[in-house]
Amino acid sequence: ILNGVANVAYLKQSAAFIGSAVAMTEARRATVGHQLEKRYSATSSNGNASFRGENDGPDADSQNDLKEKEQHEVTVRSAFCHRVTVWVLKSRGGGLQIPPSLSFRQSLWTAFGAFVGLLVLSSLNEYYKLLSDEEFFLLIGPFGALMTLQYGLTGAPASQPRNAVMGQAVAGAISLAFTHIPESTLPTWLRTAVGPAIGIAAMVKVGVVHPPAGAHAVLYASGKYSFVYYSLVVLSTAISVIPATLVNNMSQKRQYPTYWGVPNWVQDLFHCKQKETKKTEN
Repeated sequence: ILNGVANVAYLKQSAAFIGSAVAMTEARRATVGHQLEKRYSATSSNGNASFRGENDGPDADSQNDLKEKEQHEVTVRSAFCHRVTVWVLKSRGGGLQIPPSLSFRQSLWTAFGAFVGLLVLSSLNEYYKLLSDEEFFLLIGPFGALMTLQYGLTGAPASQPRNAVMGQAVAGAISLAFTHIPESTLPTWLRTAVGPAIGIAAMVKVGVVHPPAGAHAVLYASGKYSFVYYSLVVLSTAISVIPATLVNNMSQKRQYPTYWGVPNWVQDLFHCKQKETKKTEN
């Protein structure tokens, strides 16, 4: 199916469109940067011209020092104005087109997938409560964001299994670690901001960005949930990949995941075992 004529043509057109969009973005950035450089150069030239004059006389040294000081102040002021101008221009937006919405059929497919995914998670929640005699349950709220990613943005990096599972593991563990600091040292209101912030930064650094993990990290930082809740969330996230893979790949216009993120040495080991098995069969 993936190598069909229609699919190959669609992929070629998509690649051409993406290349055009990237080229337009780079051209716009270069134009804006050139305009800002011209403004900055003009401002600097005016500042330098205003301080030109005679340096002859007994107080030439003191006048030069005063002019250098004033020129430095003008340069700092110009640099500050330049940064503010850049900030304002960037805040106005990049001028790119709004992404197109999904078709009605794909929207229905998203609704069906989200229903199946949440049904699985809700069933797991009931099972967890049954096993623990209502002591533990699944923090299911942030999983709504996971359903949006898995069935609404199937190709996004944040939707992939590697980001989902590892993002939850990294951000949750860091946020939980802050709950062991006494409240006299780190109050709850401050911990709720510090723990998730560092957890999100760690996700970004490791390369496993996952928005629902940031939401769960805020819940963990409150100190109301133990390591058991964290374990249930990570386990349920891994389980949610199964219905997402089954449902999305039933559609001809979807593919999930786009990558599993398995390390190369694991893939090499798997391929070696496959080759050995084929040799044994032959």
